[in-house]
Amino acid sequence: MLARPRLRKYLSPEEAVRFVTDLAAQTTLLVDPPGPHPAMCRDPRDDSLVALARSGGTDAFVTGDLDLLAIDASQLNIAILTPRQLIGRLG
Repeated sequence: MLARPRLRKYLSPEEAVRFVTDLAAQTTLLVDPPGPHPAMCRDPRDDSLVALARSGGTDAFVTGDLDLLAIDASQLNIAILTPRQLIGRLG
């Protein structure tokens, strides 16, 4: 995603690599929880992603998906952020 030409005006390839490396150092890989998953999303195909975030004790869910962004985050106790909001928080 960060290699897309339209993003080149915002960051260099070196900055993209540094961002992904820094982000990877702060992440944890999770195993998908078994279903069925509770209905939380307008798009039922996204319910497994919400279940994964909840099972992993996730602090923030970063997405550009409008169905996921429409979820009432207070129901999840997880911040739901756009990539732009994440970058703003990271400063």
